[in-house]
Amino acid sequence: MCFISYIYCTILWEFTQYILHDYDADVTLLVRTERLYYLKADEATGETLNDAVYKRNLAIEQRFVVKLNYHDVASDKGLFTKAVESSVMADDEGYDIICPDYWWGLDTSGYFLDLNSLDYLNFDKPWWNKAWNEHATISGECYTSVGYLCLDLLRNTEVVYFNKKMIDQYKLDNPYELVKDNKWTLDKVSEMGQSVAGDVDGNGVIDENDRFGLYINEHERSALYYSLGFSLISNKNGDLSINPLSERDTALNELIVKLFNNNNSNLFGKDVTVDFMTTAAYKPFNQNNLLFTFFALTSVEAMRMTDVELGIVPVPKFDTEQVWISSNYGCTLAAIPVNTPDVDRSAIILEALNAESYRSVTPVYYESVLKGKLARDNDSEEMLDMIFGNLQFDFGFIHSNHLSGIPADFTAGTDTDMASKYASKLETLKGKLEELQKAYDEMK
Repeated sequence: MCFISYIYCTILWEFTQYILHDYDADVTLLVRTERLYYLKADEATGETLNDAVYKRNLAIEQRFVVKLNYHDVASDKGLFTKAVESSVMADDEGYDIICPDYWWGLDTSGYFLDLNSLDYLNFDKPWWNKAWNEHATISGECYTSVGYLCLDLLRNTEVVYFNKKMIDQYKLDNPYELVKDNKWTLDKVSEMGQSVAGDVDGNGVIDENDRFGLYINEHERSALYYSLGFSLISNKNGDLSINPLSERDTALNELIVKLFNNNNSNLFGKDVTVDFMTTAAYKPFNQNNLLFTFFALTSVEAMRMTDVELGIVPVPKFDTEQVWISSNYGCTLAAIPVNTPDVDRSAIILEALNAESYRSVTPVYYESVLKGKLARDNDSEEMLDMIFGNLQFDFGFIHSNHLSGIPADFTAGTDTDMASKYASKLETLKGKLEELQKAYDEMK
């Protein structure tokens, strides 16, 4: 069943329990300025996403008789944390909802309430991301959450774009069919990439004017480990443990490292930018000299402005035995501060915002923006359904700020000897994991 069919077939609009709440109050959210475009809309303008956001907010305001106010701060950990801390330390009525970046690791600061203890939040509902919220929970406590209020769930999902013209020109296997036949693996991507790479200008140096098999920057490299099934930390019913390094893990790492450092066929960027137009890949992509581009869906708008005929497929598997896993490079969180004016009201509004986003904003973005305007063929639409249907989040990724940035700590560089890195960093990682567990225990 496709992603959107799932939305419409499973959702039961459950706000009847909230109809009697006539708050006649302001509800204030502290948010990142860079995320205002999918959180706030002052009026209907005719722009598809803006109008969906406007209608969602209006529906919430009318249903609960509230006024949604957005206090935005630039996406800077220091500035944002200061705003949260100042509000909490003032010991007066603060924000109703706070939406920080996941990477900042504010969950252990004692600023937020345990969301699992609140009556009006139900993380079993489809408008919440189950994988994120389960792995954000430690010892039964969850201080931050992700649901469909966060459009990053879709936009920041990692995919592979391919150049259709080059596929035809070099008589390569169709990536769509490889996915459908369960043959879309990293080995296959490497093989196809190496078959097209070459010194186009004949100067004997591989540079941006030449032809490349694929592009992966540092952001996508880290996400690739998760997409291939690498997982360093287990979280089983709140029992945290470090997974032993398996033969599969070392083989996976060796494949990625060799691929990443094969500069004769592959174009790699040391940057972690999410702006595709500023990457080293943009020029060869525009010139039809790049076969595969590993990047998030944030780049699809920039790609759509070019004349390149592109397709979209999932990130490949490690081998045919692996299940499909879609990764995401990070989400805006939602939390309720300890000094919220009304705990139940904050929980009710947060639940409602995610539910209404799932019902109205997500389908508009997914169908009208991604499928309607950006995906160029029916196969790409089918692939998007598949990609979002397999979206997962790893515990190590969610808590990477607290755990020394794994897996990068174990996988960066040109050394394929992952076992030695693992052994050298194991005690440090154990200490970090214990600190994380202790921080949650102390907030009870």
